[in-house]
Amino acid sequence: MSKPTHPSGLPTGLHFLQAATGYKSAYTWADHEKAGVPMVVGCTGCQMTLAGASALIDSNGYCWCADCGEMRSGS
Repeated sequence: MSKPTHPSGLPTGLHFLQAATGYKSAYTWADHEKAGVPMVVGCTGCQMTLAGASALIDSNGYCWCADCGEMRSGS
């Protein structure tokens, strides 16, 4: 599968965690599994490693850092 060129929606992993498990001060491994959000991800654009909760995640499940996600969402 090739890299997408335009993310179609950019909620953060935190949005998925909150939707699946509610608002918490800290999220466990089980919370991440329930939400389908990995704890650590790599940006699809620049390959930077970041926390899954802070990654921008498009509707196809690709993860983006803020810089790459903003670049692509504006195109």
